[in-house]
Amino acid sequence: MNQANCVVQRIYARSLLSGGRCSFSPSRGCRFYGFDSGPPHVNCKPHLLFSALVLLVCSANPTAVFAAPLDWFKFGPTQAVDVVTISYGSFNNLAVYAGQYTGTIASTQAGLSSPLAQTFNTFCVDLADEVTVGQVYEVAQTPTSGGLTNGGAIAYLYNTYGLSLITGSNVNGSGLNSDDYAAALQLAIWDELANNGQAPHAGSALQYSGLNPGVAAQVQQFLTLANSNSSNAIWLDSNVPQPPGFTPGQGFIAPVGQGLFVPAPEPPTVVLLSGVFCCACGGFGYRRRRSTGLCP
Repeated sequence: MNQANCVVQRIYARSLLSGGRCSFSPSRGCRFYGFDSGPPHVNCKPHLLFSALVLLVCSANPTAVFAAPLDWFKFGPTQAVDVVTISYGSFNNLAVYAGQYTGTIASTQAGLSSPLAQTFNTFCVDLADEVTVGQVYEVAQTPTSGGLTNGGAIAYLYNTYGLSLITGSNVNGSGLNSDDYAAALQLAIWDELANNGQAPHAGSALQYSGLNPGVAAQVQQFLTLANSNSSNAIWLDSNVPQPPGFTPGQGFIAPVGQGLFVPAPEPPTVVLLSGVFCCACGGFGYRRRRSTGLCP
């Protein structure tokens, strides 16, 4: 079966809400505050204002203050992959592809076909959904520090070893070719998600076998490095309502600090904050952020 026509098989696990793997199966089809009336003045008490501000800032959820942008994502094609056998949840000894993929993101659906659309190398971080090569859907950009199991370790692995296209016959002096190296990196990401950063052992939620020589050792090396390092990235959460006619796909990891990948303020929280600060200054006003594209 041509990989370009393969479908990523969903592997559903109740025990893991936001993490996982991208799995192509060759066997099953690659699977405010009120103001006083009267003359134009603001009657604010400084100590009450300060208390309110402290309460607002300290009680605010960081992910509410900086909400993820909502954009369009296109999955595929595949890049460097291996076939491995995994067991997870209700799936036993399932043959899947593991490796590096290509993703494209834009602020609008039409923008995915524009030369300005961003294309990047990616790895799968989602168990609960499925995707087909070429599928288009909306995603919420979310920091890996929020809602992604061991997000800091996963971001470190991705930023250090997975941002660039993995090619060659001796990648980074590992003795592995690109397919084996990419597979080891994807398996390490899955271990971070499902096995709390440990290679499979008796009782592990995720088990895998059928690895080519040297892959298991490279997985362990990745995990050892991730255990003492952390970084930041973005994961594209597809668990958002889709526009009519569109189906959510899987979640993938993406680079941060480039173009679209920048946290944006959430309007309701910004309104509250601006109300407090303007009260202190003797005035009140705010400007709503106009979102782009279709917001799920």
